[in-house]
Amino acid sequence: MGYKILLFFILLLIFVFIRYKTSKLNLPSNSTIELKAILWSKPQKIYGEYRFSVEDFYVRVPISNFDHNIQIGNTIKVKGAVERKYNKYFVSASGVSLVKDTFIGAVRRYLYSVNQSACAVIRKNFPEPHASLLLGILLGVKSDLPPEFNDRLVNTGTIHVVVVSGYNISVLLTTLIPLFYIFGKRLGLPLVLLSLLIYVVLVGGDPPVIRAAIMGLIAMLGVSKGRQKESLYLLLLVAFIMIMFNPRYVTNISFMLSFAATLGLILFNSRISGVIPFDMFGLKEDLSATISAQIMVAPILMYYFGKISIISVFVNFLSLWVIEYATILGIAVLFLSPIPLLSPLINFIEFVLLNYFIFTINLFGSAFNNLLEVKLNGIFVIAYYIITFSVLFLWDSLKIWSNQRHLDTKK
Repeated sequence: MGYKILLFFILLLIFVFIRYKTSKLNLPSNSTIELKAILWSKPQKIYGEYRFSVEDFYVRVPISNFDHNIQIGNTIKVKGAVERKYNKYFVSASGVSLVKDTFIGAVRRYLYSVNQSACAVIRKNFPEPHASLLLGILLGVKSDLPPEFNDRLVNTGTIHVVVVSGYNISVLLTTLIPLFYIFGKRLGLPLVLLSLLIYVVLVGGDPPVIRAAIMGLIAMLGVSKGRQKESLYLLLLVAFIMIMFNPRYVTNISFMLSFAATLGLILFNSRISGVIPFDMFGLKEDLSATISAQIMVAPILMYYFGKISIISVFVNFLSLWVIEYATILGIAVLFLSPIPLLSPLINFIEFVLLNYFIFTINLFGSAFNNLLEVKLNGIFVIAYYIITFSVLFLWDSLKIWSNQRHLDTKK
């Protein structure tokens, strides 16, 4: 990690800070607001009202005041009183009405219908909690997970497997690398991109999924091709463009975790893999990927949630290898379910894999409390990353100096 990349990163950081500050909302509480936006996600029905988010606002509206003709993808009009709490804006809406439909909204609605069809296939072919787990792994659907099992995922530091993130998609893309060798770069890359597009459609095309897909593709290119510098520049540039387009990503936890996990894979995966002395059944790469992501993600988790699992690396090592195969077989389940002879075989293998994962999580997640409460403030988080990047810079500098000295000795 050379000084040019550090300088590039610092310059982008300055522009991001300026963009965020100049676009930040500053609305007084109890003011009235009227806004129009596309409804991207399904409203949740809670205590006699619908709750959903649009742009910077978290909206609550009585069920009786909600236009029930509204569907995902529609442009809606929200009017109500604003209340600011926890640095967020909550709108108690007097009503939500349908404005119009747009092409982008129609595409979003179609993707959502594809996602719901995929969910129905999985629920039909698997019992609980296997169906809910596969929905989380494959499609990022967490709402169906039993609360106890969700707590055990948190307790073991494996909750990320049921969130479609840069890490999950990079795992999927890693399995597609053989396409480069079978078909060559000219045909292999389009096939990988087409596979990624199909997966994004299956998941529903949510903005977080698209972000994760882009970052996962960058991580795959960096890890598989060994082009750390190019991948790092590309990741920083893509993140910069995303934030310039939508400054709210600066405080979006999903964005931060995807970015940090992808950055960790690019910076540390090859280094950590090189020092691990064993490789049982290909688990070396899973372990190095887990540690790489955790190095960059841990401070964010401790800052926002104040907790981190002390057995995360160990349980991830035991269970993460399942995710790669479960993801591929899960996609096969969706496309091959109508085939009478092949479908039961694939379903059985998938069931066994999911069963192993569930057993492992239940074993370590319920035995005792594995969460270490460590609440970091912003200064410690910044200091952590400064120290981490400084160590990387010194590591690379010493490596270059050692190689140069070795060459001079040969001469």
